[in-house]
Amino acid sequence: MGSLEDIVESRDDFYFRVSQLRLNLEPYDANDEIVDEVWRLFHGRGSGDYKARVLLDWCNENLKYIRKIPYAGASETFKSKRGMCVNLAFLYTTMAKVAGLDACFLLVSK
Repeated sequence: MGSLEDIVESRDDFYFRVSQLRLNLEPYDANDEIVDEVWRLFHGRGSGDYKARVLLDWCNENLKYIRKIPYAGASETFKSKRGMCVNLAFLYTTMAKVAGLDACFLLVSK
């Protein structure tokens, strides 16, 4: 039996699995660009820890935090590449779900 890093999901299986997630409503609205970017990052490979780290690195490298910006879902944040904390969290959560991780958003307030 191979390691988790050896697990491979075919492109067809990936797109079929994602189509079953029903990520079509804000704030977790995974448009084609988001789905394609997740496929580009992983090509169906990688463990959960690896995917979580790569997604975090991708967010740090590609997104800009803006303190006062209107609320936006994942697809708008992906398009603009900027957002406040909650917008960035919605995008990360959506990309993690597309990548096959068991991800959810949790709002913590003081």
